[in-house]
Amino acid sequence: MKPLVLPRINLNGTSRECLVEQQCSVLHVLRSLLTVMSDASPNGRDYQTAPMGTFTKAQEAWRERWQMIEDLRREIEEHALAIQDSK
Repeated sequence: MKPLVLPRINLNGTSRECLVEQQCSVLHVLRSLLTVMSDASPNGRDYQTAPMGTFTKAQEAWRERWQMIEDLRREIEEHALAIQDSK
């Protein structure tokens, strides 16, 4: 992914507060998504009759996707903090 680029705070642009608020809204949705994804993660009872190792593969695949969202959440959080701290 391409790196996020900080906006330049200026009188004609969006206020710092609004920009940070927008990022926080994204963070809220990402946190909710992570919670829902955790709740929806593979459960062993749904793989009882599957071939050996299927449940482990399902867990690994789901965890990989969860981690992608978590990494995005961290990146957005860092971006929000950088906007807040920018001069």
